[in-house]
Amino acid sequence: GLPAGQIGSTANFFELGGNSLMVIRLLAAVNAAWSLELTVTAIYKYHTIEALAGLIDEFMGQLAASERIAALPDDDLVEIDL
Repeated sequence: GLPAGQIGSTANFFELGGNSLMVIRLLAAVNAAWSLELTVTAIYKYHTIEALAGLIDEFMGQLAASERIAALPDDDLVEIDL
């Protein structure tokens, strides 16, 4: 595993010794915890806890918004021509 004493929110996953197998394990845990479908690319792009948390927040915000829209009664929806 990664050295627990050195892990901070801005620590780089790969500079701490993270590797491709750990990426798969991390993805499995994150995707299961938040019911997401993040890909390997996400970990390579968002390689700090802070950056990954921001990505998860974005996804969760999008999910929350789409869930709120889906829950609206049809008579509350308005068609907009763009």
